[in-house]
Amino acid sequence: MSRFRAAFSLLLAAAWVTTPARAHAGEKETCLRTYVEGQAHRKDGKLVAAREALLVCARSVCPNEIRADCAGWLMEVEASLPTLVISATDEHGENLATAQITIDGVASASTLGKAVSVDPGEHVVRLQAAGKKEIEKRVVAVEGVKNQAVKLGYPLQTPNEPTFGPVPAPLVQRPTPTSFWILSAVAVASVAVATGFGASAVWGSPGYKSLEECRPRCAPDDVSAVDRKLRIADVALGIGVLSASAAVVLYLTRPSQTTNVGLAPFVVHF
Repeated sequence: MSRFRAAFSLLLAAAWVTTPARAHAGEKETCLRTYVEGQAHRKDGKLVAAREALLVCARSVCPNEIRADCAGWLMEVEASLPTLVISATDEHGENLATAQITIDGVASASTLGKAVSVDPGEHVVRLQAAGKKEIEKRVVAVEGVKNQAVKLGYPLQTPNEPTFGPVPAPLVQRPTPTSFWILSAVAVASVAVATGFGASAVWGSPGYKSLEECRPRCAPDDVSAVDRKLRIADVALGIGVLSASAAVVLYLTRPSQTTNVGLAPFVVHF
């Protein structure tokens, strides 16, 4: 049916061109050309171009039949034609009043904050403000959606806000347990006792040196005293060795602890 209508419209327009007309011959050709172009662009989804063509063939200088078709199609195109409202902010979050806008590489006559008509589909919107780098954004215009917001913004800056230097990493330590120092003290004291009694057992009175002079007629009490000194020295030395060994094990197996050193020291830049 649409093909029959289009063919009928073309025949009507051709017949009208060959007959005397109120408008200039150039106007007739323009009406017919835009009538055909408007239908083609509309079919291809090029709604912006279709609207421009239909606006021409819907003028009063065109014949009633063509003007009526173009006016009807124009209303449908206007309803389907999406529009974008582009806005932008500077580094301080303030809205930019003026900037150069391009859509798909073509400069737009629209300004920031005002609706601009585009074809349905994906578009690349680029914005170039004076003294600033170009920024872009990809948007998808939805057919029939009006005033679709497109916001572009430059990275925000906070010049007066202090910035801190790098935060030091947590400090990992292996503190020495108190039991290590206790066992170490016991080991030192035990070795000292063993050394004292051992020296007394050899050079003291009585001692091995004095017993060598009285053998075999040494007094039993002197012999017992020397043996007692040796036993005390052996016990003290054993306690010292065990305490020292336990202290070494505790020191080598002590657990690690993590300490947060916070922000001090730190560097502040303004």
